[in-house]
Amino acid sequence: MTELPMLLWLSFALFGLGLVGVMIRRNALVMLMCMELMLNAVILALVAFSLQTRSLDGTVLVFLIFVVAAAEIAIAIPIVMLLSRHGFESEQIDDLKGLSRRSPWYAAVMAIFMFSLAGIPPTVGFYAKLAVLQAIVSTNVALYIWLAVIAVLLSLVAAFYYLRIVKVMYFDEPA
Repeated sequence: MTELPMLLWLSFALFGLGLVGVMIRRNALVMLMCMELMLNAVILALVAFSLQTRSLDGTVLVFLIFVVAAAEIAIAIPIVMLLSRHGFESEQIDDLKGLSRRSPWYAAVMAIFMFSLAGIPPTVGFYAKLAVLQAIVSTNVALYIWLAVIAVLLSLVAAFYYLRIVKVMYFDEPA
């Protein structure tokens, strides 16, 4: 199918755009939106693979990952907004410093979602990433295996930014 390379390049470009946004921006909401863009890029790649293999399992897996990713971001963004409504500045990442001391429940929920987005076991995000990588590697196609390796490397880079938010909330002194 000719759509696969086009969709993969589009996915790569969207992921790169989201990653650049996460790397250079310090606004909490903008970073979460860039993370969502990265997740949508991965979902687009999964849709491309699902179309290529014409697999019902792949389609169901893509739907599952989309629901999980949307739920994680859909809860993380309102947490940041709720913090500002309760009198905590939360526009910048540095505003989340010491959140675990000011509002332990918000910090705990946010940390769980950041761990899941990063793919840390035993969260849903870990199992979703594992299932996708197993499906890609099981094709035994060299190009797909290389794409799985690239996906793991990009996930490691993205995990740094997800876990940075947890570090700021739990280990940095409040400003």
